[in-house]
Amino acid sequence: MDGTPTTNSLDAVLFRKLPIDQLKPNPWNRKVFSPEGIQSLAVTVKSRGIQEPLIVRPASDGQGYEIASGNRRYLAAQQAGLKEVPCLVQTFSDTDIQDKNILANMDREDTPPLELARMLKERMNAGSLTQDQVVALYGKSQQWSSELLGFLGLPQEVIENTTAVVLGIRGLRAIKGLSNKDLQVQVAQELKEGKIKPEQVEKRCNELNKKPKQKSSGVPKAGQMGIHITEAGPTLKITGFVIKSMTKEVIVTVFEEALEPWFEESQANAGPPTAHTGQPASETEEELDPEVAALIAKHKALGSLR
Repeated sequence: MDGTPTTNSLDAVLFRKLPIDQLKPNPWNRKVFSPEGIQSLAVTVKSRGIQEPLIVRPASDGQGYEIASGNRRYLAAQQAGLKEVPCLVQTFSDTDIQDKNILANMDREDTPPLELARMLKERMNAGSLTQDQVVALYGKSQQWSSELLGFLGLPQEVIENTTAVVLGIRGLRAIKGLSNKDLQVQVAQELKEGKIKPEQVEKRCNELNKKPKQKSSGVPKAGQMGIHITEAGPTLKITGFVIKSMTKEVIVTVFEEALEPWFEESQANAGPPTAHTGQPASETEEELDPEVAALIAKHKALGSLR
């Protein structure tokens, strides 16, 4: 077959009421449905019967019939306790059935995106179709197929847990947008366990994607107007980075032009951070320059260093 959906109009169509226990789904039927949706349809079927016949084909093993289209009605009829259902019996190829199922489900709002993605991938494999051929076959866009097939790249645990609760496309987009696979698995597990509802998935993913705010430790971070002296000597360590072999002029600039305004602002607000000097330099280390020592003493007097 060239991939084009067909109706097999030349084949004889036989209308029959068939015992429900002679029917069985085929591998290409949609498999995932909302339990609430099936239950609601079962109530209608029980009171009014099946209004639209199922489309079936004789099973290849000669035992009963395979459902080509109408698996949802079949499940509802089972739940409603019907003994027989109206059917149109016709001959179909496997790809005919795949096309009928995809066409019937791709525009339904209640079709789980992952289920439709599975059906689409199986159709591509069965017909050795490219993505371009698929979108042409079903009259859809490249973006539509790319997004659907992209969901199949999620971790298998995520696919299983989100399919089980019939998660919609917005929820899947949110999970796919999480920064790593561990978070994707975490949200899918929370969903499976009922800790969050499908409609809460987007909010939950947004929360996990936000970086936690860093609490101030009282010690200036790299790039801020502040200093945290851990060693006095030829190497002066400043929070987040180290400046080695500093000249007196550079040290004076660091203290006088950069740090003093920060110290003044700190005192005016929440008070200065705790900064400290390290262990006294050993006898083998170069002594601290007198002018630098004086500057440190000055800031100690201000209460900024101790």
